[in-house]
Amino acid sequence: MVEVEFLSKSYKTLLTSKNVIEGDLNPENLST
Repeated sequence: MVEVEFLSKSYKTLLTSKNVIEGDLNPENLST
């Protein structure tokens, strides 16, 4: 199911972007 894979990748990308943005706002909370 290509659609599901695409949505999963997009969702993970959004989560990663959200984490990076929050990490930039709160460097002490960055856990990479």
